[in-house]
Amino acid sequence: MSPSAELLDEAGPQVGTVAEASVHTSATPLHLAFSAYVIDPEGQGLVGRRARWKSTWPGVWTNSCSGHPCPGENLPEAVARRVDEVLGIIPADITLILPDFRCRTRDPHKYVGRQYRTSLCSSGGYTVDDSPSTVVPAN
Repeated sequence: MSPSAELLDEAGPQVGTVAEASVHTSATPLHLAFSAYVIDPEGQGLVGRRARWKSTWPGVWTNSCSGHPCPGENLPEAVARRVDEVLGIIPADITLILPDFRCRTRDPHKYVGRQYRTSLCSSGGYTVDDSPSTVVPAN
C-alpha cells in the first residue's frame, strides 16, 4: 500500500485520503502536513535541501524535513518516522512549537502547497541511524 495524505475540509475534519505521491498538483486540495525542525544540543538547527529530482520544490533549502502523517498516525510518530526516513536521525524529543496554521505556496514550476500544517521541533540529543532509507548528499 502506498503512503497517503489526509484530505481536509475547510473546517479541518478529515474528508478522505489521496495517494501522497499525487497530492501536490496545480490544484492541490487542503491536506494535513507537518514541518519538522531538528535542533542539536547546542541549539543549532539542521536545514535540509530538497533533492533536485523531486517534482515539488526541487533543490530548495528548507526546514529539516516535512511530510504527511499517515491516516490515523499521531504527529510525533509521523515526525519521528519521517526524520528517520529522510535524515537517518532518531529524534530524542519532539515538541509542538506551532499547533496549526494554513498555508498556500507555489513553487517555480506548477505545484501548489495547500496545507493545514503543524510544526514540531526535535531538540535535545539524537542518535544517527547508519542505514537510513533516504540519504541526501551534503555536497
